[in-house]
Amino acid sequence: MRAFEFVKTMISLMPKEEELLSYGLSNEDIVEIQKSFIATRNKDISSFENVSELEKLVTEFEFDSLQVASINFPKEAIKHDMGIITAYWEADPIVVTKNNSIVAIDHSVDSFVLSKCASDSNSFFEALAFVASIYQNSESRLNWAGKHAFAAENCAKLANERESVKFWASLCPSS
Repeated sequence: MRAFEFVKTMISLMPKEEELLSYGLSNEDIVEIQKSFIATRNKDISSFENVSELEKLVTEFEFDSLQVASINFPKEAIKHDMGIITAYWEADPIVVTKNNSIVAIDHSVDSFVLSKCASDSNSFFEALAFVASIYQNSESRLNWAGKHAFAAENCAKLANERESVKFWASLCPSS
């Protein structure tokens, strides 16, 4: 999945107003939540030809506050000794390495790899979109209740990185 497709997927997974109202949220809260799923293009595409799709996401698109489980995206890509920081897993940077694989780095030990995440950006988007689809609405969450391990294994397959199961398990709902 490419950056543009991921953006379209996030928009399609935006919670419906009716569902958010059923949680007792105010109209202002609903607008804020829905705004976080919508991206605007903020750069000329031609200037991002030789970068990863994750880097394109944070440089070419601007989200108000997109967060999928405990993954959030910075306003811009940040250089790192191991590659480019394109997201955060809570406080820990998610880096596109020089060989284009995706890893999570310990925020307190700069070069310590906490977990492999995906073989490349496209695979990372596939797995993250799957996680987002689980959280989409109460029906989706109920469908996946009690299937935490299966969901994490499915994410690792989508991420094309068998050593990433624990990483994806941390993002999938456990109940």
